[in-house]
Amino acid sequence: MRRWILRRFGATIGDAVFIDPTVHVSHPWNLAVGDRSTIAHHAILDSIGEIRIGAGVVISQYANLCAGDYDYRAKDMDILPAPIEIGDDVWIAADAFVGPNTRLGAGGVLAARSSAFGVLPPEQICIGEPATARHPRRPG
Repeated sequence: MRRWILRRFGATIGDAVFIDPTVHVSHPWNLAVGDRSTIAHHAILDSIGEIRIGAGVVISQYANLCAGDYDYRAKDMDILPAPIEIGDDVWIAADAFVGPNTRLGAGGVLAARSSAFGVLPPEQICIGEPATARHPRRPG
């Protein structure tokens, strides 16, 4: 039902996607979710700008993706859309934050309570605030 509602408001939702009923989505017309992705309970997708989520992505509980910012230099503090791109097979762990203008590389992990800004490399476990790549996700 959740997928149906989001699609009616302009979101692009792939096949076999699970979106928990408690997920908050603003501006659904700016949201695209790839096949087989999961968005767990109480996640926030603040899609002021585009949020593109790849296939096979897991967004854990209480994660927050914020695709916008304020122009703090302007007197009226205009809202500035700023995209987020999540590559295929990424895991965003519990209570993590993904900020505006951020790209998470395919196969990466954003650890619990970490904050992502900018570009994080593929296939890396990224930890901290701001998150940095610590080691490969799959030892090779």
